[in-house]
Amino acid sequence: MRVHLVPMQLSEKIVFAMIVWVTFALILAFNSGIEVFLTLILIGVLVVRELTDSFTPVKTKERIDFFIYTFLVVFAIIVVRRVWEILA
Repeated sequence: MRVHLVPMQLSEKIVFAMIVWVTFALILAFNSGIEVFLTLILIGVLVVRELTDSFTPVKTKERIDFFIYTFLVVFAIIVVRRVWEILA
């Protein structure tokens, strides 16, 4: 019985890299809180988008951009909360 390995597509490699990064971020931010964890995920998504920019098709870039915008909104909420706590 022969096993035929199918090479991974670029989008599958990106998903795998993000799974590894989220796992690593979870380990790093385990005692720090959800804000640090979400910020690390944002950093990971930005790095993946930058490193794969010239290789990815437009549809994949748009999907990654959706996650970037989502995590930027979350990051902005975190920053506003922190500033509000400092000023209060």
